[in-house]
Amino acid sequence: MTEQTQSKIHNPKSTIAVVLILAGVLAMLTACHGGPVPVYSGPQGMGRLRYDKERGIFREGSQNVGGEVAMYEAARTALANKDWAKCVSLVDAQLKAYPDGGRAVDGILTRLEARLEAGRPQSGGLPHVVSLEGWFFLYLSPSYDSRIKSFMARGGENARIARELRDRSFEGFIEWISADARSFRNGGYLEPLSNDVRLLVNYYLPAMEFEDYRVRTAEIARNVVWLAYAAKAYDYVVSISADIHVMNPSPSVKADVLFVEGLAQMHNGAYSLAANTFNRLFRGANLRDTDTPWRPYALYWLIVSTTRKSKGPQYDIVPYEQGIELLGDYNLYLVENPGVSPVLRERFNQLIREVYEVMVQRDLHAAQTYALLGLADTRDYYIAHAEEWRKARDKRLPAASKP
Repeated sequence: MTEQTQSKIHNPKSTIAVVLILAGVLAMLTACHGGPVPVYSGPQGMGRLRYDKERGIFREGSQNVGGEVAMYEAARTALANKDWAKCVSLVDAQLKAYPDGGRAVDGILTRLEARLEAGRPQSGGLPHVVSLEGWFFLYLSPSYDSRIKSFMARGGENARIARELRDRSFEGFIEWISADARSFRNGGYLEPLSNDVRLLVNYYLPAMEFEDYRVRTAEIARNVVWLAYAAKAYDYVVSISADIHVMNPSPSVKADVLFVEGLAQMHNGAYSLAANTFNRLFRGANLRDTDTPWRPYALYWLIVSTTRKSKGPQYDIVPYEQGIELLGDYNLYLVENPGVSPVLRERFNQLIREVYEVMVQRDLHAAQTYALLGLADTRDYYIAHAEEWRKARDKRLPAASKP
């Protein structure tokens, strides 16, 4: 994002464009609040279950559970008034009184919304004229998502700012939200957020029959995972990711989660687990490049995590040999996807040099050992073999460097 654009976003006197973004994003993100309510274990008794947008799920002939409706509507009002603490308190009371009521899932999602705003810093973070969910939505929504397509089709300043945000690298976006993420971690908000996600998935998921609720739950849980990663709370990332996978979310959300999950596992030193996670992301049967921008990055980190499984080339060369095999997948990927960014290509090029250099140095070390033993023929064999590795490296590099 250009300095000029950043200035427009962070300058309180220039918030008109961002306010328009807020209106459009929030309208799309909260579209399901007036939608159908899922069936829980719900009202007991005889009679047919029916749905009413005011009452939720109820049995034919039963009385309206006015208390739950009143609590939920009060919580929504508190949310609209940006009274985050009151909103959370009202939902707490609602769920305690009506844990299986018709507005239970709506209540938990509302509490998540409130907590995602309550944890933000008063200054130094992202502009508050756009919700934290809104920023995640603008950055992570796949280009084919009807909501983002509709938003971008409006054009103008809003769409331009959104495009520049979407052009940020992963590292750039994580850095951009880092101040907010630190506030959540230091303020103790990550645990309540993860508990809400776990409650939805482990208790209410089987009852969430309507797609809108599953989509909403998966997306907000994905946002929590990314926030935890930006906060460097890697154990939370791994734990919440496991809950999201249970939902079998859309391909784009699944890819977003797998990507930061693998990176978190690497930060924790769990290289074998990370390699498995990145392999799922790169080779997943239903994960296409149109679903996610993270596939080529997943291959890069798959190779890195694979090589890091070794305790060192002098002890274990097999992971490096596996890394070279995976580099063949990269060359094949480039044939079908020539649009890999120059920045990522250069990272792959550096990785190619590093992995092949390990093989070269292994053979040169063997040559030196046999030279000391006076075995000239064996020494020459390993010197020649080291040169073959260099030629293989140089042959692979031009193909990997083409723009």
